Amino acid sequence: MRMWIKTYIGDKIIESIIVERKTHFNRELFDDMLHEACVRLDLSTPIVLSTHFRHFDQFNSVKFIPRDFIDNVHFDYLLIENATNK
Repeated sequence: MRMWIKTYIGDKIIESIIVERKTHFNRELFDDMLHEACVRLDLSTPIVLSTHFRHFDQFNSVKFIPRDFIDNVHFDYLLIENATNK
């Protein structure tokens, strides 16, 4: 599984990172990879609801907006895309 995590202001990518793990994809892996990316980007980890995970699982992307974070963020949204080669 490879996830591409990007932060945006407007339509411009501000920061991006790719996190990769070679194991079966599940909710725990999603949470771990998101947390790793946020630590590397020096961000707080957003609150992940089951709807976030289902959206990523079904559509290969999910968007987190500032209200999904406990701390204030310096971007308009964080987008996660499935970047796994198929």
